[in-house]
Amino acid sequence: MSHLKERREAEHWYIDHVRPNERLLMSIARSLLRSTDDAQDAFQDMVAYIMTEGRWRAVTSPKRFMITSIRNRCLNFIRARKTRPMTAWPDYEDITFADQTPDALTALTARESLSRFESALARLPPQCQRAFTLRRVYGLKPSAIAQQMGCAQKTVKNHVYKGAKLVEEYLAEATLTES
Repeated sequence: MSHLKERREAEHWYIDHVRPNERLLMSIARSLLRSTDDAQDAFQDMVAYIMTEGRWRAVTSPKRFMITSIRNRCLNFIRARKTRPMTAWPDYEDITFADQTPDALTALTARESLSRFESALARLPPQCQRAFTLRRVYGLKPSAIAQQMGCAQKTVKNHVYKGAKLVEEYLAEATLTES
């Protein structure tokens, strides 16, 4: 059966069976859910279920099936409401957040760490320092660094590895001398 013919049959079934019962089904849903919006959601959910995957073809008593289906959908909505109560979202404009600025000790420690890192970085050989900085500080990919430096990717990776090892050694050395 062609897709177009199947679609036309589904549209005719909808017009012949769903539309004439829509007021009745919405009335049932509103009486159970006590909300027009929820009733419309339940109705749309029921229609979507019936109309997808050709389920409408298997329905032998459309009115009875839809009444049972809308009732079940409404009961599912009610159950969901009971298990997950709706809570209002807080108004974020009224919430005050804790001050995120670091205290003096944290700021001082961070400045000292940065200073030690800059000193360790300055001690690296020039090519090693450039590759390490581009990779670890600026986050460039090895291919981009290789193109920028005019060397092979493997060379860049070696420079970055060597730089990481030397920076680690220099930082460990600086920590020992401060202690």
